[in-house]
Amino acid sequence: MKEDSTTLTAAYRAIAVTFATLVHKSRAMREVVAQARVLAASDASVLILGETGTGKNLVAQAMHNASP
Repeated sequence: MKEDSTTLTAAYRAIAVTFATLVHKSRAMREVVAQARVLAASDASVLILGETGTGKNLVAQAMHNASP
């Protein structure tokens, strides 16, 4: 049976994205995650830019979940 996109979207949103669940190895991504952790604790507005498929949405969701 094929699931519809609404069900898949709801399942995706149910997954708790945290900084610990972000998969990264490069020094550049370690720096991005470190900066995102600091910004998540502040009340700053953040614009995340990058190429398609780089994980911008995941970083944004981790920041949102970690923010007060």
